[in-house]
Amino acid sequence: MDLCESESFLKKGKYIWSKRVVTQLKKILEEIKSSGTAESSERCFIEFLLELDAAYRTFLQNIKDLPMIMNCRARGNNKSHFGGQECAELASDFRQAAEKYLNLFSRDVSEGTVSHIATTIKEKARKDEMYAREFESRAAKDYLASGIDNTLNILKESGYNI
Repeated sequence: MDLCESESFLKKGKYIWSKRVVTQLKKILEEIKSSGTAESSERCFIEFLLELDAAYRTFLQNIKDLPMIMNCRARGNNKSHFGGQECAELASDFRQAAEKYLNLFSRDVSEGTVSHIATTIKEKARKDEMYAREFESRAAKDYLASGIDNTLNILKESGYNI
């Protein structure tokens, strides 16, 4: 398995919450887990996998509720969600999991290592979190100004059919 090639998808244009990115990331990490290397058997690696998986499950649950939120939305409600918040929370959770892993196990951060993948996740998640917060803000402003609800756009573009 060539991790250098495998992790290149993280550097492309898709966001960290994109269904395709998460699927590829999970596949790579599962391959590493089953490889039997010393790095893959470390407790911090297993915790890293579990934290990423838990964050993604929470994200899926949260986006499942968005259509109901949209139906109940009232103009002027400042506490309503517009999709970007859920994406930002996932990116933040992924970043925190990567940072925790790197704090516990970052002996070798050369390309092709789990530490390098974690570093790439951390950097991508930080950038994507900022975009998601901008989307959330812009979608809320659009809704308040024109009544147009763009909540599901960020998710449809990312491969989710809600």
